[in-house]
Formats: sequence, structure tokens, C-alpha cells
Amino acid sequence: MVASDRYLMANESELMATHISTECYSLFHTVHSWMFHDIQPVPECTSDHSLWRIFSLREKRLPVLVKQDSSEGLTVFHPRSSVSSSLVKDRISTILGLGVDTTGAIEAIRQDEDVARYAGTLRLIRPYQTDTVFESIIKAIIQQQISFRAANSITRRLVLATQEPVSCEGLQFHGFPKHDDILSLGRDRLKALGLGHKAEYISDICKEIERGEFSPERLREETYSSAASTLGAIRGIGSWTIGAVAISGLGHFDTFPYSDLGIRRIVGRLVHRGQRASIEQVRAFRNRFGKIGDLVLYLLMCGEVIGALS
Repeated sequence: MVASDRYLMANESELMATHISTECYSLFHTVHSWMFHDIQPVPECTSDHSLWRIFSLREKRLPVLVKQDSSEGLTVFHPRSSVSSSLVKDRISTILGLGVDTTGAIEAIRQDEDVARYAGTLRLIRPYQTDTVFESIIKAIIQQQISFRAANSITRRLVLATQEPVSCEGLQFHGFPKHDDILSLGRDRLKALGLGHKAEYISDICKEIERGEFSPERLREETYSSAASTLGAIRGIGSWTIGAVAISGLGHFDTFPYSDLGIRRIVGRLVHRGQRASIEQVRAFRNRFGKIGDLVLYLLMCGEVIGALS
């Protein structure tokens, strides 16, 4: 296991607190669109109004606790360190999707008779991002062809197998493993965690990073088409995974993995009398909403995970 930069916890009694203003925002709905309260750490842990995990900031790993005071604000707590509070605030704001304007998507949902009734809940959600692009890639591979709940269970096992928790304020903080943490497990151990043949894909990606042949974070600097081309050349990554990484790791909301079984079930239930929608029918549904259609699909997927569409 890897200790997560314990020296950052040295001044545990000197927690820094930073306020982030929000409007029509629910930390609970946003975060639980990507995880389950009973399957943690992934590496996030949550309560009704809080989120905590170890985040990566300028090559340091820092335990951060986020609490929602009201719909109008969040408070971010972290130990005093060489990482400035302003940097922590900016990073957390990005990860929580606070800079993403969903107003157009919500208005489009309000005007559609098949989904208008969900607008009140979906307007509280913003697109949650992974801490690193590497994390989004590994999680997307884990999620391939299995339920989201099963994927979260495997992610939890991976986190617990590689990360030693850090204690602060009575909470246990975990980070997501780095590529060398995963390599240290070996393929057989990865398979034993439930990854099966995906262990080979993940190991190969980690080895490419180790050799300096692939830098996931550099994908942030590329256009979507360039990033998609880079990812598509990697064994084990196809169009669905590219779409998932584009959303959760790169913040591209003008694309969507239309072949996703989850969104096909949702569209089928909403507009096709419960029959799973084809990829073409998903695209047709998306086109109802114009250029904001992909973000509408994203919000509906989030609503499904938190049970708002039932």
C-alpha cells in the first residue's frame, strides 16, 4: 500500500477553510451521480452533505473535505500546506463542475413533454469530474460492459488494495492509485480484484506511462478529435471508453457514448414504451434538444443513477 504524502497532514489542527458560492446546486446529487453511498471509498467517501478524498494538486496529494452549507455555498477544508487555498478552491470548483453552465440544457428539458417533470431535480446537478485523466481512463475501462454498481465495487477493491488511508478530523481519506501503484500489484492480483481480461489493458497503459510513452494529463491540452485519436490507439480503448473519458476526465460535453446501454434503456423507457432504444433512436432523441443534446443525455444519466427518473 502507498501512504498518501503524510507530511501534508502534519498541521492537522490548522485546517484551512475556503468558501465557494453556488446557485441551485446539490453536492449530494452531483457526487452520487457517479458513486453509491454504500460502495466506498472509490476513492471518494460521502455523507448526506459532505465529500472527502485525497486530491492531486501540483504533484502533491492533499486530503480535502467539502461540506455543503446550503444550496448557496460550499466550504472546503484542507490541512495547511504549500498548496494555496486559491488553488484548492479552483481545483475543487472544476472537479465539481461548478463552471459548467447547464441552464440551456435544463430549459430544453423543461420544454420537452417526455422529460419536463425531471427538470426540478436535474437542475441541481453539475458534471462531476475525476481528479486526473488517468483516473477517468482506468475507471472507464473498469466500467466496460458491466453495471455501474459492479464497476464501483471493483474500483473500491482497487483503491483499498493500493492506498493506505490518511486520518484527519476523524475521517479516513483515500486517493486513487497512480500507475506505479497499479503495476506493483501485478496482473494476477488485478484479475483477482475482478478485472479479468481488463487487467491486461490497465497494466499495458500503466507500463506505457512508466516508459514515458503516454501522458494522460496532456490530453487536456488537445482538441477532442486529437484526444480521441490518441486514446483510440491504445489497446482496450474503443469508442465507448473514449466518450466516457471525454466526459468524466476531459470535460467535453458536446459528445456522448450513444451506444451506452444505460442511456439506451433510459430513452427506451421514456419514449419507446420500455423497449431498449437503438443507437439511432438515442441520437434522434438527442437531436430534439439541438446542440445542447449531449449535456441533456448526461443529466438524464445522472438522474437515473440517483433514482430521480423512477
